[in-house]
Amino acid sequence: MKLLLPALIIATSLPCAAQQPVTETPPPSSAATVPQDKSLADIYKRFARMKIKVLEDYLAANPNADDFIKELYEIRFYYNELLKDREKALSTLDRISAYLETKAKPGELADEWRELGDCYIGMRHKERALAAWEKGYAFLAKGANS
Repeated sequence: MKLLLPALIIATSLPCAAQQPVTETPPPSSAATVPQDKSLADIYKRFARMKIKVLEDYLAANPNADDFIKELYEIRFYYNELLKDREKALSTLDRISAYLETKAKPGELADEWRELGDCYIGMRHKERALAAWEKGYAFLAKGANS
């Protein structure tokens, strides 16, 4: 007890960091790296750009990935729905079409061509939709969807 009282007196006389006011401001360099989003829509757009970059890097590193088409559809979604960039969304659908022409597995072709046609219709591009659907139906006629 004799040692406890002097220790308490000393402890209470020491400056406490929690009691000290914070007077420092962050350096300007770190403040410049903070995104200046003005709305929730800005945050969604920034997220979409980041997601597209990551997906494009993944596809570039894995050109034979099993989920290649799925990731292209996701990129199209971000361009079309969040960034409202119709041209890049259509360009991504064209990439899917090129993939189906050259690299797709036979069993997935009929369904994928139909899905691609549906996406083109959703973007109000009837000519490309009809072309995709015709390719899908051609595979059905050959029994490729077995």
